Amino acid sequence: MRRYLAVFVFMAFFSVFSSLPAFSDQLQLQNGTMIGGKLLAADEKTVVFKTAEGLLAKSREEVRAIFLGEPQAAAGSLPPGLSAANGLEIKRWTTFRRITNFQRGPGAKFVYEVKISADGSKIVFASYQGTFVVNADGSGLVQLSDKRNNGLVDISADAKKIAWYSPEDGLMVANSDGSARMKVPGGLKVDSLRMTAKGDRLFVLVPEQGGIYALPSDGSGLRRVVHISAAAKVAGTDENNNYWRGWPAGLDISDDGSRLAFTFLYDAFTANGDGGGLRKLTEFGKAQDLSLSRVRISGDGRRVVYHNARGDQSALTVMDWDGGNRFEYKGNNVNNGDWIRFSHDARAIVMSWGLRLFDGDGKGQWNADDLGGANPGPHALVRAKMGSIGADLKRAVLEIEGPESVDQGRPSQLVVAEFNPPSLNGLGPLENIEAAPRFMLNDGSNSSIVSARVNEADLLYAGVLLMREGFRLNDWLSWHLPLKKDPKAKVGVFSSEPVAMRSYSGKPMAAGPVTLRVFTIGKNGNVLTVDLEGLEARQP
Repeated sequence: MRRYLAVFVFMAFFSVFSSLPAFSDQLQLQNGTMIGGKLLAADEKTVVFKTAEGLLAKSREEVRAIFLGEPQAAAGSLPPGLSAANGLEIKRWTTFRRITNFQRGPGAKFVYEVKISADGSKIVFASYQGTFVVNADGSGLVQLSDKRNNGLVDISADAKKIAWYSPEDGLMVANSDGSARMKVPGGLKVDSLRMTAKGDRLFVLVPEQGGIYALPSDGSGLRRVVHISAAAKVAGTDENNNYWRGWPAGLDISDDGSRLAFTFLYDAFTANGDGGGLRKLTEFGKAQDLSLSRVRISGDGRRVVYHNARGDQSALTVMDWDGGNRFEYKGNNVNNGDWIRFSHDARAIVMSWGLRLFDGDGKGQWNADDLGGANPGPHALVRAKMGSIGADLKRAVLEIEGPESVDQGRPSQLVVAEFNPPSLNGLGPLENIEAAPRFMLNDGSNSSIVSARVNEADLLYAGVLLMREGFRLNDWLSWHLPLKKDPKAKVGVFSSEPVAMRSYSGKPMAAGPVTLRVFTIGKNGNVLTVDLEGLEARQP
């Protein structure tokens, strides 16, 4: 659990990364600087913080916010149906539930973009069949338009207002219940669209009309904030409307619209919401770097992230708004970064395909949906993409290709992921998870057996895999191992084949702690994953 102190008023937050050791208390100064450590005292005048360098005292006027990181919930607070044997500690659990059942034919939906509101209550999606809103539990589907939407849609933080664009509709706004539907005047041909968190303003990229425009949601006061001439001058190139890149995600804004991020030619740019302070963040400038994509800005405007690939080398680059404090996530973990979202307070970056989360300060990463390649049949994580996460990091949405058909053109479906939910929502039980012994020699010369009690009647598949630093061990000889019914044990107990630290090359694996992921796939395709600590790889 996290608490947020702003002007010394507390609000509750929950961190997906609560199990990662990188997170502790954090002090945010008025200039945006984040300082890790431990809060010792705070009153109306002074904040005292313990850091690695010693005690730090700041006046109230210097402090914007304090994030208080509490330890992971004890086993007694685990949801019913989830438990582990002594020596194994459950660090996180995630449920994946398919919330739609679109069938082939007139009811089919082929989704181009999906977003969840900041409060996690509603989901908006753009599809071949139009623009839709649905509650996070799958109820209350509302069709806002029946005109094809190729991915231009946004939703306010409180889920009350929607904006979208299609060539037939034009630029539109409406309440999420379908009321107050209005066409925004101006005839803009929009390539990228964003709405402020309050839903009161729109920012649109309109290449044919030479730049980025801002306007109130009622369509009044349209003005261009970034002209192509300004972007071209900073880029050091000629003016060409084809240089605006990244459709349909070439533009992003902070929650209040005070800061912008966009792509132009081969590089990432930022500017203030009024167009001032225009700067180029990258220096690619070569056609082979056209894979630069999805530059994003955190809701508070403090951090920027972009993804790029050079050949087979991918990188997720994060930096402060002014370009400082830059670092990269590299390697296989950041391949296929086609969809990127930044959380409001810059704590987390969500990347899809799949559902991969990266700490906004570079100290932790986690693959939430990895089942080690297990694919016993259609389930809720088959080719999952378009990940979008709520502001409190408790709930996310994914789009998958539905299981109604095995040929081309099967309808899209929506899947909701919930992180450490208080209830397993019918996806359990997964109890008395055990691994014996709790260590494995890193040369593969011994093994461990994993067992658990599962819901046999609803079970399609159960399995285990090993992880380290939030991601699967890619050089592990068995990407995943199935849990099978134990004929010698009581009903409902499943056990794995011997789990050993064997690598493809035959070389010893790195010694140290290993995370165990146990997962189940129900007959309805829904998935439960549970990550546990307590296993160790040792040298012989």
